[in-house]
Amino acid sequence: MKYTLIYIAFFFSSISTSLASSSTAQSNEFIKLYSSLCLKHLYKIETLRNKLSKAPQFPPDKAALFLSGKEGNAWPIPSNHGNYVLSLHKESNFCAVFSKQGKLDTAEKSFIKLVGNAPSPLISERLNHGPNSANLRSITYQWYKAGTQRGLLFKLTTNSDNSQDGNIRLMASASTVSL
Repeated sequence: MKYTLIYIAFFFSSISTSLASSSTAQSNEFIKLYSSLCLKHLYKIETLRNKLSKAPQFPPDKAALFLSGKEGNAWPIPSNHGNYVLSLHKESNFCAVFSKQGKLDTAEKSFIKLVGNAPSPLISERLNHGPNSANLRSITYQWYKAGTQRGLLFKLTTNSDNSQDGNIRLMASASTVSL
């Protein structure tokens, strides 16, 4: 009996360790996709759209969930760590990556590390943009050069609500904006 309890304890601890590392890997993959797709192509959204032109994309009714009422396109991005979605708005430099899985605090720390400090001569400013509620948390940074009329907006929204299967847990966006 003693060995059975030890085995059961080991089994459950290995499952939770596996799930935790899997969740961390999913968050890391999410940030990697955000960086390599959205940040890398922010000023070249049409180039990215053209690269994806032959890739399967969601039909308009399904894509609408990822486009916030705007026209555009959304693509499923499968990976070894989970399934993600990339969305691009048609009429603006807006790119977003979505995930239904991932460790929220890992994604937040990685996001802040990625966009929290702007390269010189740009200025980085943390903004208080929502949504923020019991389950939703947003972290927003704006980069701009003093005296200019345009800047970059980076936003991560996390959702801690696990009550419904299929909830989007992570959404990171990058866009060019007027100041």
